[in-house]
Amino acid sequence: MGLVLDEPKDSDVLFERSGFHIIVDKDLWKAVQGITIDSRPNQWIGTELVVKPSKLTALVPTAPCG
Repeated sequence: MGLVLDEPKDSDVLFERSGFHIIVDKDLWKAVQGITIDSRPNQWIGTELVVKPSKLTALVPTAPCG
């Protein structure tokens, strides 16, 4: 998961928190059942944003592919 600058589409869900607009694909939102956006120190850029899904197992296939 990561952050990008984008405009909302019909296939997105839009949230506003602390003055920030957060756009998430609806299918991804259903799969991860929420996200956490946090910050942490980074020795090269000062501070970086970290995006974590609430439910990691939702993105892992339950059956082998192929």
